[in-house]
Order: sequence, then C-alpha cells, then structure tokens
Amino acid sequence: MTAPASTGPLASVKEKGLRYMGVSVVNVVVGQSLLLIFHAVLGWPQAAANALAVLISAFPAYYLSRKWVWGKSGKSHFKKEVLPFWIFVFIGLVFSTAIVALGAHLTDTTGSGQNLALWEKLLPNVLNAASFFILWIIRFFLMEKLFAQHTELAEELVGEDFMEAVHGADAVSAAESSAAARADAASQTGLGTAER
Repeated sequence: MTAPASTGPLASVKEKGLRYMGVSVVNVVVGQSLLLIFHAVLGWPQAAANALAVLISAFPAYYLSRKWVWGKSGKSHFKKEVLPFWIFVFIGLVFSTAIVALGAHLTDTTGSGQNLALWEKLLPNVLNAASFFILWIIRFFLMEKLFAQHTELAEELVGEDFMEAVHGADAVSAAESSAAARADAASQTGLGTAER
C-alpha cells in the first residue's frame, strides 16, 4: 500500500521552499564570487564591487525562481512578479552597499583591494552576507505580520503564486471573494447615501 501523496499548502511550501533555498544558494555563490572577483582580484572599491555583484546576481535569481520554484514561463507579469522582486533587490542593494561602505570606512580600507590583507579583501563578502541575513529576518517578520492581517495586500506585494503556496488556492480565493464583498458593500453604502 502506498502512502497518499502530500497535498495542500504545507506540501507546496515544502516543495517550493526547498527549490527556493536552492535558488538562494546559487544566488549567494554567484553574488559572493562576483564580489570577491570585483574587489579582491580586480581591486575595485568595496561599495562599487558590492553594488555590481548584487545587481548581476539578481538576474539569475529572478529567472531561476520564476521557472524552477514557481513554474512560470512566458512573459513576466510586471505588477505581480517583476516589481516585487526588484523592490526587494533594491532594498538589499542599498542596505548591503551601505553596510559594506560603512565597514570599509571604519576599517580604513576604502581604496582598491590590491594591497589589502586577506581579511580586508574578504570583509565585503562577510558584510554583504550579514546584511542580507539581517534583511531576511526583518522581511520574514514583516511579511508574517502582513500575511496574517492583510491577505489581499500581501498577495499584491509578493504575488498570487506565493500566497497560494503558503495559504492554498482555496484560502486565496476566499480572501479575494471577501475583499470583493467588502468593496461591493462599501459601494452600496455609498450609493444608498448618495440617493438620499
């Protein structure tokens, strides 16, 4: 006798979660490698090396996530896919670059990476990784609160596919129906008031 296949939101999160973690590992390897090459090998200033490494590594992360994690193909939907992704990339870019620049300033290693000790060459990598770790924790708690209180807003911010993976298609559909009913009730109240 075979065990029944796991279905529902938890199974979807487990399956997509492992794929998402795989994409994250690829993104970290690509981003950290680029940062190391730009700063330690090519001698670029830390902040510039970090900014370019984050931007370049975001492209494979987007396409791997879209295809492998969410199973999407064809044209990207700007509002539900592209915009949320690039908002998070921009926040990560600004925050990690600021932390890397601050670290360079505090350690007086703001110049090129050519004549630096090994720890000074690796400092941007450590600060970049730490800044993204901090952002992940903050994002988790903010999104958790957002998901719990405003399902339809969360869907707009992170995309319907993510919401379906977390809550299930039925829960997302119910939230959409509830939001539509509230909008209808509000418009009916407005109409009733206007007729009086």
